[in-house]
Amino acid sequence: MAKKTSAVGKSAKEKKARTRWPFPRATLEEALKIPYAIKNQNGGNPWESDEIRKAVGAGTGGNAYFYLTAASRDYGLTVGVSTSEKIGLTDLGHNLVYAPNPDAEQRFKLQAFLTVDIFQRVLAYYKGSNLPEMKYLGNTLQKEFGLNPETHEEFSRTFRENCQYLGITRLTKYEQGRTRRSHDGVHGRAEQGD
Repeated sequence: MAKKTSAVGKSAKEKKARTRWPFPRATLEEALKIPYAIKNQNGGNPWESDEIRKAVGAGTGGNAYFYLTAASRDYGLTVGVSTSEKIGLTDLGHNLVYAPNPDAEQRFKLQAFLTVDIFQRVLAYYKGSNLPEMKYLGNTLQKEFGLNPETHEEFSRTFRENCQYLGITRLTKYEQGRTRRSHDGVHGRAEQGD
């Protein structure tokens, strides 16, 4: 008699390991919908997750809203995700949505992008946003950064779209030094003269 197998009976080793995504699955431009909704429709105060979902026009099915709120958190803009009771602005998120001028807003957007460690490291490694073709990029992402091959295409898309949105092409020597120095204090309020 043949032995039946079921998902319940499989050992942990037989189950497919869950892929780790060490970067947001939405671009910074998309993720900014969350902090701007909090600012524009709730005066910058922490707001119920379901109200934010309605404000940004996200549906109730699927994972899109979760990924959007998780991206906003991962860029250092908000605290909380779709499953949280409320989502609030971080200092960086507050500074960005209440920026006094376009230059400051752009600085805070760049700071948010660099909050994501792997984006910062890949930007420094390639000295800008010019990535090689996927075959070679995939080799580097796996070998140098330990990124699971299942994530390479989405990483490349998100990284490139973010760089295009921010106007990043290549880094000057000054910027390379700033990128390498880490992003200490990224979540704190930035100085005006920065």
